[in-house]
Amino acid sequence: MHTFKKIILFFLIIHLIGSVLYIVKSGDTFKFWDEEDYYTISSNVMEKGKFSRYGEVNNACRPPGYPFFLAAVMMLSKKVIFIKFIQLCLYYLSAYLVYKITYIIRQNKTISLLSVFLFLIYPSILYITNTLYPQILYMILFLLLLYILLLRSRQLYTYILLGIINAFLIYIIPIHILFLPFIIFFIWKENKESRLLKSGILILVTIAVLLPWLWRNYTIFDRFVFIATNGGQNLLCGNSPNTTPNSGTTTDISEFIEEDVIKHLDQVELDKYYRDKAITFIKQKPLYYSGLYLRKFLNYFNYHNTLNTRDQSTIHNPSTKLKFIIIAMTWFPVLFLSVCGFIIKEIRKNFDNIYIVLLFICSGLFYSIFFTRIRFRSPFVPLLLIIASQTVFYLYNKIKNNYCMLQNKKD
Repeated sequence: MHTFKKIILFFLIIHLIGSVLYIVKSGDTFKFWDEEDYYTISSNVMEKGKFSRYGEVNNACRPPGYPFFLAAVMMLSKKVIFIKFIQLCLYYLSAYLVYKITYIIRQNKTISLLSVFLFLIYPSILYITNTLYPQILYMILFLLLLYILLLRSRQLYTYILLGIINAFLIYIIPIHILFLPFIIFFIWKENKESRLLKSGILILVTIAVLLPWLWRNYTIFDRFVFIATNGGQNLLCGNSPNTTPNSGTTTDISEFIEEDVIKHLDQVELDKYYRDKAITFIKQKPLYYSGLYLRKFLNYFNYHNTLNTRDQSTIHNPSTKLKFIIIAMTWFPVLFLSVCGFIIKEIRKNFDNIYIVLLFICSGLFYSIFFTRIRFRSPFVPLLLIIASQTVFYLYNKIKNNYCMLQNKKD
């Protein structure tokens, strides 16, 4: 056991050194346009007190959760590399939460350590840690919410905490609100006493935490705006005649936009304009867009995306192709082991395992309303890694037992 602990410690030290070098190598650079957008908004929040892309007029161009987090970090340093190191801390805290969640489900330290090992060697999660995207912040809070849920606490203050975390998750990525019925479902199933009260506390606290931003939006735009005004454009990118299952924000929607019309629209009206266009397309060809929705869901399980980088020449270079090969070599085994896990009775009979796989599938169904990306999937991959670790442990014991039986027969 002492040797096993030494091996774990050695692996963690090597992994930490490698992760630090990876971030140092990337430095203060941005890979994607959205990263610079988040950084600019956050700088304006910190320096000018305005939530705005250009720092002049308050708006709701992005969900506020991640920019406010960045603004808080920028109070210490505006260096991009410093922000990435803070996110690296969140990455390792997420690994710890994966351990705790796995232990709650299986009460087995070996399986829990195995799940952490799979988490740390899975490259896509480390990759998003090295970008200024909200997924890493969302992931740690989502894992924290799941951990608290699985504790099945009887204390009412727990559900106040769950409501606060749930609201912040919506602030970071508004599509998270679609998970609310599934969170309530878990509370109702696992709490025989006061489940109505507990569910009510969760919902009311979530609303209470969201109200200040909703009121702020109402005072600015003089109408109701739910979190941000970028949903309409995302919906059109994901539901237009030019949309493909893998195109995402690279979809060319310019031919559907009347420039002489949109130049007179404010931010909220423009969001509605994009949304109405998308809904019109869907209503005109419901069968086609139902099929597109299914294909976008299948694309959620893809190993590569059509990218929209700051330097488009990087899309076709060998390093980008190598990155997609690495993703394929790590993603498909995880997917395969997760599917195999539900063939194994002792894994599928555990309700917690069923629940976390349900959450993963729902994440794909929710994002398919708009479009699907590898980075959108990344915060939910730890759920499959928890299943995969149980599968590996089961197969190892099965092979080991069969080998011992074979040896005994020979003796």
